[in-house]
Amino acid sequence: MGKKFNLLNPPHITYLRDYVYYKKAKELGLISPDFYPVRMYVNGEYMGVYMYLSQLDESLLRKRKLMPGSVYSGDGAPNNKYGISDLWFNQRYWVKASARNAEQKGDRTDIAFFIDSIINSSESEFEYFIDTYFDKKNMFTYLALDRFYGSNHHDFSHNHKLYFDPYKGKYQFIAWDIRFWSGKGVKELAKYPLSFRLRENPYYDAEIDKILYSLISNNEYDSSIEEYALMLKNHKNELMSDKYKDTGTWLPKLFPTSFWYLTPYSYDDLFAQMVDEKRILGVRKKVLLNILDDANIDSFINGNFIYFKVYGNSPVNVIVNGSSIELFPGRRWLNNGELKYSLLASGKNDVVNTHKLYAFDTVGLDSVSVFNSLEFTNTITGKKILSDNVIFDLDIPVTTLEVAPDIKEEVMLSGVNRVTNTLVFDEDVEIAPGTVFSMAKGVSIYFYGKVTAIGTRENPVKFIAEDPQNPWGLVAVQGKATTGSIFEHVEFENGSTDTRNLIHYTSPFNIHDTDWFEVRNCKIGRNFVGDDAMHVAYAKGIIDGCEFYDARSDALDIDISDVTVTNNIFYKAGNDGLDIMTTTMTAKNNVFIDAGDKGISVGEWSEASITDSLFLRTGIGLEVKDKSKVKANNLVIVDSKDKAINLYNKNKRYDEGGFLNGDSIFLLGNTKFKADKRSGQKIKHVIENTLPDLKQYEWYESLQNTTYKKFVDKVEVKYAQ
Repeated sequence: MGKKFNLLNPPHITYLRDYVYYKKAKELGLISPDFYPVRMYVNGEYMGVYMYLSQLDESLLRKRKLMPGSVYSGDGAPNNKYGISDLWFNQRYWVKASARNAEQKGDRTDIAFFIDSIINSSESEFEYFIDTYFDKKNMFTYLALDRFYGSNHHDFSHNHKLYFDPYKGKYQFIAWDIRFWSGKGVKELAKYPLSFRLRENPYYDAEIDKILYSLISNNEYDSSIEEYALMLKNHKNELMSDKYKDTGTWLPKLFPTSFWYLTPYSYDDLFAQMVDEKRILGVRKKVLLNILDDANIDSFINGNFIYFKVYGNSPVNVIVNGSSIELFPGRRWLNNGELKYSLLASGKNDVVNTHKLYAFDTVGLDSVSVFNSLEFTNTITGKKILSDNVIFDLDIPVTTLEVAPDIKEEVMLSGVNRVTNTLVFDEDVEIAPGTVFSMAKGVSIYFYGKVTAIGTRENPVKFIAEDPQNPWGLVAVQGKATTGSIFEHVEFENGSTDTRNLIHYTSPFNIHDTDWFEVRNCKIGRNFVGDDAMHVAYAKGIIDGCEFYDARSDALDIDISDVTVTNNIFYKAGNDGLDIMTTTMTAKNNVFIDAGDKGISVGEWSEASITDSLFLRTGIGLEVKDKSKVKANNLVIVDSKDKAINLYNKNKRYDEGGFLNGDSIFLLGNTKFKADKRSGQKIKHVIENTLPDLKQYEWYESLQNTTYKKFVDKVEVKYAQ
């Protein structure tokens, strides 16, 4: 699934570090390129062991089942006036290697926002940036691996690869070129503005350390060496036969005019290098455990207050009056850094530990009893800590502690609501039956918590245009906190598109990045401007009993999801009735009438089960393409305008077309069934121009009391035996 690749003649004897790193990164859920050894022949002559390395482009994203989006390479920039690489201070030095589509190749809004948010934001703005635009666990894992291996190869100057997901609205770092492992006695050797700002915030720093400690506790150092040894063992013959092995050695003192000196090495040298890697990682483990164990707290009583002084690397968990409170040490900037690295790569400042002061008000309590019952543990390691009872100077501002109850907020909405400005709900929202949102031109509603919108057949919830000639924006249900959202008997009509937090939403009704949703008995009507009437991405859920009508383009578009689509009617979509990409779908008892293009389009590495459905007067009834597989049964495809079924390879990033495995497919009128040379089919029964008993299908009964019954009546009359 890649059109371009690199074959690397490894420049260093330590190249298996990269192999171990990429494999470990992939296991931990990071985007990681393919990197493995190959035998290299030129004109039949064995040239030795090279390393296959995939390109960081759209093909890699598709192979990892991610939505094509911006990929940037931050690798080299001229020095600024301070002698520091300008890479992190000017977005124009980040090369764009991939875009969501052709129209966005020149759009650099995302990288400009990324750099500005790191360099120019206030503390609160930076926290909003991290909390909103990153999957924090993913990002913290990326940084934890740098700490784990002691690498300094991600710096001010080079080796940064960045992806922006257009539907999650999240940045992700791509694992790339860690190369150097070190046992040096500091926690973080990878120095660049983002790593500094995260370390400056003790909360973020601790979250990275928690992942780091879990890696150590799970014996990932041992497994790293095991991977290293297994590679040497499995490829011993190829490596021993490689007569071209050499390694770059930096010898500036002996060869001042030459940066690198090439030295041949043997298989035994490779094995000896592995032994040295084991030693380095052993030292690294001891260094990190000592740093993570560094959590200290002093305390004393003064009147009603208990004062705490927290210092060291790790936060301290305090049990005070039966409540658990996490206290963080301080951080401060230090000129000239902890280590004397070059300004070009590491900048001129660094972040170091300092202390932070807290006070707990015991008013109404027995302060001595509270003080004597205090318990302290290291938040990272879980080890108990003994607090020194000493009086210390309150030399910096003191943070007063409050134990607030954990109350989850919920918003209740009802009645007729005239929406003249875009609304944003971070809380869970419940919408009562009969609620109407009369939407002004261009305004939208964004839900970032769980939505429970349950109307009734008689009193549906409605999102409608205040003026049908001036479409409103959209409804977006975005993020993991929306998991469990339900929309039942809800109507959407005359919406369009909008943009928020760098996400360009394509439809009036959007559900993105959620672990479960339900959309039942809803009506999704005419839309304006955008591609879709409803869009689902990175989600799992069910769409049942809905009516999609007069969509401008696709009625329902599903990307990179796992969705069940049952008992729906798709009428007069401008393009496809149902379009899926890189999705697992079960579709049953659906009806597609007068779609401008396909009834169902299954593409780009999807798998679907499609049964008991009607396709009437669509451009193409069913299309399967680009490494997708469909199991089909009891499909009735009538009067297709172009083809009844089409299987082909459209996107050349996929090396296969579509495959259809089916039984009992009825083709009436236009019976054209086409498959290109990269596609295949295995269908037991294709029945042409014979109308089955339509009354056997559930969808037949569901159409009886609708305006769509007349279309099926005409089919029965036209093709009656």
